[in-house]
Amino acid sequence: MAKRSGNDLEVHDRVISTVDLPGVPAGTAGIVILRNGFTWTRYRVLFDTDAPNGTDVGSLERSDLTHVDRKGRPVTVAG
Repeated sequence: MAKRSGNDLEVHDRVISTVDLPGVPAGTAGIVILRNGFTWTRYRVLFDTDAPNGTDVGSLERSDLTHVDRKGRPVTVAG
């Protein structure tokens, strides 16, 4: 797998919301299901909520999300 560059997220990355979103409190875990845009990247994330199939929220900025590993620890970008 190729190394990542920058701070962008990819589809299937695990994240945590850093702010309260509609139906999703801050600190809720989720998975990126769509990455869209060229110069202004936006994300759609499926969050683990009490809803039957979770809650997906679109048009999220990178600053609304923290990239985490499988154990829930923040991922740092080297370089």
